[in-house]
Amino acid sequence: MNDNQARQDFEFGNQQIVQYESGAETYPPPMDAGFDIVGMLKRRWLLIVLILLPVSGGGLVGALRFVGTQYKTQAAIEIAPIIPAILYKNADSERPLPNYDAFKNTQAVVMSSDVVLNRVADELYNQGLKFFEGVTDPRMRLREAVANGNIVIQPQKNSNLILLEMSSPAQYYHESEKILNSIIQNYKTIAVSSEKEGEDTKLGNLEQERKNLQIKMDSQRETIRRLVDEFGSGELTPRQQMMFEQVASLQKELITINIRKMALESQIAIHKNSEPNEPLSYELISRKSAIIQSDPAIQALATDIRRYEELVNAGQQNMVDTHPEMRRRREMLRTLQQRYDEKLKEVSLQVEANLQLEQARSQQRKLSELENELIQMTEYEKKLTDKINEQDMATINLGRRQFNIDDEKEQLEQTKTRYNEVVRRIEELVIESKRPARISIAFQANSIPVEGKLKKIVAASLFAGFALSFGLAFLLEKADKRLHAPEEVTRRIGVRIIGTTTCPREIDRKLLGQQLVDDFQAIRANLSLMSEEAHKIIVVSSAGKGDGKTTFSINLATSFAHAGQRTLLIDGDLCKPDIAYKLDLPEHNRGLQDYLF
Repeated sequence: MNDNQARQDFEFGNQQIVQYESGAETYPPPMDAGFDIVGMLKRRWLLIVLILLPVSGGGLVGALRFVGTQYKTQAAIEIAPIIPAILYKNADSERPLPNYDAFKNTQAVVMSSDVVLNRVADELYNQGLKFFEGVTDPRMRLREAVANGNIVIQPQKNSNLILLEMSSPAQYYHESEKILNSIIQNYKTIAVSSEKEGEDTKLGNLEQERKNLQIKMDSQRETIRRLVDEFGSGELTPRQQMMFEQVASLQKELITINIRKMALESQIAIHKNSEPNEPLSYELISRKSAIIQSDPAIQALATDIRRYEELVNAGQQNMVDTHPEMRRRREMLRTLQQRYDEKLKEVSLQVEANLQLEQARSQQRKLSELENELIQMTEYEKKLTDKINEQDMATINLGRRQFNIDDEKEQLEQTKTRYNEVVRRIEELVIESKRPARISIAFQANSIPVEGKLKKIVAASLFAGFALSFGLAFLLEKADKRLHAPEEVTRRIGVRIIGTTTCPREIDRKLLGQQLVDDFQAIRANLSLMSEEAHKIIVVSSAGKGDGKTTFSINLATSFAHAGQRTLLIDGDLCKPDIAYKLDLPEHNRGLQDYLF
């Protein structure tokens, strides 16, 4: 619709009337016809039924006639994720088996392995089962049954079961039960035997480990006894402490000796470096003075000098200095004084020489004494050092002995701990071997009748019937170019629908009359309101005869007449004019033919 068009809606009877107030009338362009499945079913239902019934019925009859009742045989193995401990409970005994799903899958593979199937074949081959009839290799027959899905071994999700299934005809389901029972029995025997063998191997290894640990503990006890026998005690720390004190005392003495040696070396160096005519010591100087004073000549001269000094002093009181006696006395005093000085010098030199010689001898003797003492100190130091080294080595050896004893004791404790753990583990395995087995038979094989392939064949027959009938109906529908609904007119031709009349088959007969009146009133109103200028001439035509042209024209003209409009109805059907007949007009009135012929 263009922008200059305006639309008004209102109700007329039971129909919706559309009035276009202005503008030129336009029509939607033709569109490709869609596929109406519902319409196809309404139009082609009889064809669909006629094809569906034979095809599906034939498949059903064939299935019932040629497909017998099948039996499905089932058995199950249970694998417990947790085996409760009898006595020794720990985190491992209360924890589920790690990788439990993988373990179940592995056991399912083991159940279908050659080890189990070979045992089953050996057990059942000579029992005359139909399953092995005409087969030379029963093992291969079982493998093929597992491979082609006749025997299914499948771990169940969210369950502890491994389910075994086998399908067979009704007359052979007992053989299926025997086969599945044999499979689970032989698998259980192998699994339990393997588990028992593993436990025996573990017990044997633990027992051997216990013996080895016992031998090791005896050897360690013997080593500790040998280490303790020398000192009579395994605790050597007090003795070692005493030895430490002795070594410390010897080291202290050695330090004192070293200090004394350094002093002696210093004194020897001093004596060796002294000059040959070294001045007399203070002691010798005092002795020198004493020797000189005690010399008789010196003492005699000193006495004479004191006597003449007294005489001079006495003469000075009685005589003058020029007196001959005074002169003689003074001369004598000077002579004695001179002789005293000479004698004193002579004695002093002799005494000093003697004292120098004596001092030199004393120094030589002192040097010899110091050297001898240094030699003794050196020898003592050597012995003391050897003693310290010996004592120190003894202390170290004692410490090593204590370390070896402690290490052997620690190793013995570790060995004891390991030994006790092994013994406890052996006792635990012996007791826990009485626990229920992880693998057990959940239920023996039992069979139930099943439809087998019957349902599949019936379903396939129904599907084939539906597919064939619907396919043919679809092809016929696509090949049919007729118009079956008002919407197809607009979609295919592009012409607007002014109105429609109700099909008598789609409404109650009691309501049909009023419904048709409403339909034609709606058509009349739509024709009157399509444009500003009312249409004066309306032609009613159709593609073929029997389409309802006459009925439509009479009803439309009647609707216009009831609306108060002057209406002329012309029967233009030259082949079969029926309007006069339907309106109960005289038989000689034939419509347009009266004017043409």
